[in-house]
Amino acid sequence: MRGSPLGVGTDIGGSIRIPSAFNGLYGLKPTGTINPPSRKLRFGIISDNDGEISAHPPIVRGLAMTKKALEKAGHEVFEWSPNNHPEMVREMNNSFYTLGGAAILGLTKEHDEPVFGSMKSYERAYEQGEHGTLGPTKLREMITARNGFQKEYLDRWNATAEDGNQIMDDYPACTFPVTFTDKDVDKVRTDWKPLNKKDEALQADYDPEFYHGTPVALQCVGRRLEDEKVLDMVEIIANALRM
Repeated sequence: MRGSPLGVGTDIGGSIRIPSAFNGLYGLKPTGTINPPSRKLRFGIISDNDGEISAHPPIVRGLAMTKKALEKAGHEVFEWSPNNHPEMVREMNNSFYTLGGAAILGLTKEHDEPVFGSMKSYERAYEQGEHGTLGPTKLREMITARNGFQKEYLDRWNATAEDGNQIMDDYPACTFPVTFTDKDVDKVRTDWKPLNKKDEALQADYDPEFYHGTPVALQCVGRRLEDEKVLDMVEIIANALRM
């Protein structure tokens, strides 16, 4: 709408990055050194699925385009295995219920506000008695589980550094535009097999005609407190895609 060249907000699970991606904009989730542009970087890429959900055809094409552009620019790109991603997502979603997701349902019901489709699971949790109560024992268990995932992920991330230096869930992440969906190119994959029922439902939602012309966006994730590096990497990626 061209209302502002810059907007500021909060982002826990994508509140900045998702609308930015849908509108072909850049969206940075910062954490709560800058790379010289000529430096050759190493990028880990998840090119098809996160272990539970497969990417739609235009996103797969966007990832392939970005990988090719970075390699052409002299950077190294390697496949990053999404270990424990489904388990981490489940922990995150459970925390959303406990930390307030279900609690808002009291307000929606009080004012007869309809619940958006993606919030129906919160509505069911509310009706089953989950009203966002959080005690010290439950909080401690949540923190312990989160810290375990964080340590395993960071150890594996650091092990990819050639010089032994640390390279990443308070990681800064920035969405960036890549291209646009093309119904003549991004066709439904006939040789694809779903990972599970949820994955099958998500792929069934892809309609080349409906999505034609919509932005294809990816995101770059960096290590905690290295927000400037993430912005630098996104600039490097954007420049590579223009070449």
